[in-house]
Amino acid sequence: MTSSDGKVVSTIAVKVYTPVTGVTVSQDTAALKVGDTLKVTSTIAPANATNKIVAWSSDDATIASVADDGTITAVKEGTTNITVTTQDGSKKASVAVTVSPAS
Repeated sequence: MTSSDGKVVSTIAVKVYTPVTGVTVSQDTAALKVGDTLKVTSTIAPANATNKIVAWSSDDATIASVADDGTITAVKEGTTNITVTTQDGSKKASVAVTVSPAS
C-alpha cells in the first residue's frame, strides 16, 4: 500500500492475549437428593480473558456426575467435589456436594 506522498505503508492486526487469572463457581456447597439436578456456573477472571474454555469433573461420578454445562446430577448418597478447571492456566474452583437419599 502506498500513501499519497509515495511512501510505503502497511497495516498489521495485533491481537492482545489476555490470560486467565482465576475462576469461581456460583456456589461453594450443594445439598441434593438422589435424582436431583443443579446447574452451577463458573466465572472466569478477568472478564476479557482470551480463552474462556473450562472443563467440569467429579471426584466420584458414582455419587454425583457433572455435564459439560455444569449441571450436577445426584446419583447416590455420599459426598464428592465437582471441580471446574480452566483450559488456560489450569485454574480451579470446586463445589462440595452432599447427596442424601430421595424422600
